Amino acid sequence: MSTDLVFKRPHPTRANESSPHLFVGNCGPKLGFSDSDIRSMFLPFVSNDGELLLHVPQGELSSHVYVSFSTAAEAAAAAQALSGTPCEAAGGRVLMVKFAELEQPKQVQQHPPVALTAEQAGIPGLQLHPEFITPEQEAALLQHIEQQPWQQLSKRRVQHYGYCFDYSQRGVDAQQRLGPLPEWVMPIVQRMEVLPDVLPLDQLTVNEYTPGVGLSAHIDTHSAFSGAILSLSLAGGCIMEFRRPDESSSSSSSAANGSSMTPTAAAAAGGGGGEGSSSNSSSRAGEAAMQHVQVYLPPRALLVMGGESRYAWQHYIPHRKADWVNGQLLPRAARRVSLTFRQVRGQPCACAFPQFCDSQLAPLPPTRIAQLQLQQQQQQQQSDPPSPLQQQQQQSTPSPAGSAAAAAAAAAADADAAAAAMEALHVHQVYDAIAVHFSATRFAVWPKVRAFLEGLPPNAVVADVGCGNGKYFGVRRDLAVLGSDRSKGLAGVAMRRLCGGDTAAATGQAAIASPGADVLVADALALPYRPQSCDAALCIAVLHHMGSRGRRLQLLQQLAALLVPGGRALVTVWATEQEDPAKTIHKWRKLNDGQGLAQQQQQQQQQQQQGEIGDDVQQQQGEIGDGVQQQQQGEIGDGVQQQQGEIGDGVQQGFQQQQQQQQQQQQECAAMPVGPDYLVPWHVPFHRAGGLLQKQQQQQQQQQQAAAASTDSGATGAQQTGSSSERANASAPAAAVAAAAAAAAAAAVRVDQSKGAVVLQRYYHLFDQGELEGLVQEVPWVSVVDVFYDRSNWCVVFEKQHC
Repeated sequence: MSTDLVFKRPHPTRANESSPHLFVGNCGPKLGFSDSDIRSMFLPFVSNDGELLLHVPQGELSSHVYVSFSTAAEAAAAAQALSGTPCEAAGGRVLMVKFAELEQPKQVQQHPPVALTAEQAGIPGLQLHPEFITPEQEAALLQHIEQQPWQQLSKRRVQHYGYCFDYSQRGVDAQQRLGPLPEWVMPIVQRMEVLPDVLPLDQLTVNEYTPGVGLSAHIDTHSAFSGAILSLSLAGGCIMEFRRPDESSSSSSSAANGSSMTPTAAAAAGGGGGEGSSSNSSSRAGEAAMQHVQVYLPPRALLVMGGESRYAWQHYIPHRKADWVNGQLLPRAARRVSLTFRQVRGQPCACAFPQFCDSQLAPLPPTRIAQLQLQQQQQQQQSDPPSPLQQQQQQSTPSPAGSAAAAAAAAAADADAAAAAMEALHVHQVYDAIAVHFSATRFAVWPKVRAFLEGLPPNAVVADVGCGNGKYFGVRRDLAVLGSDRSKGLAGVAMRRLCGGDTAAATGQAAIASPGADVLVADALALPYRPQSCDAALCIAVLHHMGSRGRRLQLLQQLAALLVPGGRALVTVWATEQEDPAKTIHKWRKLNDGQGLAQQQQQQQQQQQQGEIGDDVQQQQGEIGDGVQQQQQGEIGDGVQQQQGEIGDGVQQGFQQQQQQQQQQQQECAAMPVGPDYLVPWHVPFHRAGGLLQKQQQQQQQQQQAAAASTDSGATGAQQTGSSSERANASAPAAAVAAAAAAAAAAAVRVDQSKGAVVLQRYYHLFDQGELEGLVQEVPWVSVVDVFYDRSNWCVVFEKQHC
């Protein structure tokens, strides 16, 4: 019998397809049939020059055999005659005869060689230091790591130190430092920093890999990090593959195929996750051939990628459970922990590899996370209501003739509308557009906030006003946290993190373990909570987005209203006294020095008409930008005074009493420190910009419409009958609001080609020392408990008094 061939059992869908090979069931050595017995059954169907081969797949234990003829016609004749009928040569047995397939012999897979040293790898700038640490040091590092909180990604857990790594943009926010590297890793860092090409290290990412989990092919972003990238392997080893386009091969291939693919595009389109080949290869016509080098990283080994290996070679870890290392199959350990050290770059990259450099010739291809977030942003933008700016760009109704007090009230209302328009454009719309991108940079719990929450009584109810992505929800599991945010995008991120699982993974952030937390969309100036329903309140980095002093005071009053007597609130704002102004305020767009944008424009128009109404008329202007609401109303007409900026104080006890209150408040406001306003940029890479590029074009049209509205309002004022001076004064604020809105729209979205990003401007009012404390002291029934400065922020803790 022939045993050299391998056959496949008849496939149900192909059993009737003719073949020279037959599967014969109910026939074989196990049933007492010999070789000669089987041949005697099938030889009558073999032609004179034909040949008959037998194959017994399982030797003497087989109850079936395979018979091969020279032609398919011979096999078909035998099958038709013998199948399903008693066979005399088989002792009356009924044979099952079907066509079979000859299985092609499998080719033995050739695994590429694996480098065990940097010299064997032959990549310029690559260093491999085996046993860089001892097993005792390895165990100590793993113990320290396990004591720290993990962030759960879709397939692995991570920790970040120094700066948070943003996987969606392959970099970090250099302005958001988490702090120094932990002390338990510094002895090893000091040894690393004396190696060639290694700069002082200030960022560490810890990754935990389980069997089957790898790392996608990439080059660490040039513009994000300087110097070498270092990777220390703990607890297990793996193969890391390096690859880069073979430019000589790609040039000839492109010329032959008429392709103009750049090396960067070829690197982005190159294969992912497979073992590849140690020689150059091309998978598609016109695609650059890739050089592949595999390096084995044993436990406790330090890999240093500097020079060409860092800037021109992609590196990745194949997604598999075992590695072939020079003929030996090495299963991966139950876990492998990788410590990646970098230095954050503070300026564009000027390396010698511009074709791979995002600061020079090579824009970054979008990541899968970025594509997912882009889809979410587009869905959010499609569901957004019409722009609030369009609703605010309407003419104000002129005040009644002869009523200067009503004109002042209308001016204040227009000023407040202008502040609201600024917030809608430079706060609400911006954070809705960048919610997922912004959330990825906000995960560290501020120690001062943690201390405040840990000091609350058990099972306290906490209102987190402006909760963002909900990073404070899980500080204490016993707290009932009611999170709210004006941004639907950020509230959606917080909701998905509360849901956990795949829903949280879609945001690229860990789920929140807080069974008592909930989140809703709400305006901080009109909170939906019952009065005296919360034991504590958080308002972290929210108040400085309010566009006027009156609106900031209104938010503080909202916080005080929801607190129970004895309840406390923590409020933080950006400070004028920035710790590193060269990296912050010196790069921001300054709007004014204590005088709002809308107020400046209104005063310029009304100064020409001030003498017609009287020197006693003090313009109560609103603010877009600085938000200092100057409450300077003199005695106008019948003495009706508008007490602006104090919510709930509508009881007027006579002209004399209000005049005294007015004068006292004017003195207090004049003495209070007032900080400046800024527009702070947020950069969204092109591949994540979504509809923002289209929005930038739409805003050009909005600017033209706003300018036309400003012109129309001026013409209308000139045509009014009656007291022309009073009507001109009443129409001026509306014109100023339209002009302010036009200026704001022009700056809302900007394209920065040099950085490959869409730039959105966020409005901030920076607080001078004492300004926040002074505002809190104006809120009834609260007292300041603590005032402190921390990380370029002014912070106040206040307590609700018993009424």
